[in-house]
Amino acid sequence: MTKIHFSTLLPLPTDPDTLIPAKGVNRYSGCADQTHAKWRVEGVGPEFGKLGSKVFYTAGALRSWIKSQTRHNTVT
Repeated sequence: MTKIHFSTLLPLPTDPDTLIPAKGVNRYSGCADQTHAKWRVEGVGPEFGKLGSKVFYTAGALRSWIKSQTRHNTVT
C-alpha cells in the first residue's frame, strides 16, 4: 500500500511546463519517490520525460494524473 503524506504537499507550479525532478516529486504527489520509480517501470502513474539520465515530470503531467485519480466510489 502506498503511504501518502498530505500534510506536507506543496502546490503544483502554475506553469504546466515547469520541470519537476523525479527526486522530490513526492513533495507534490504525496507518494514516495520509490513508488514513482516503480510506476515508471510498470508504465503506470504520471507521464515523465528524461534529459540524459535524469527523470523529470512536468507540472501539467502531474496535475493531469492527479485529476485522473478522482473516483466516485470505492469499487474501482
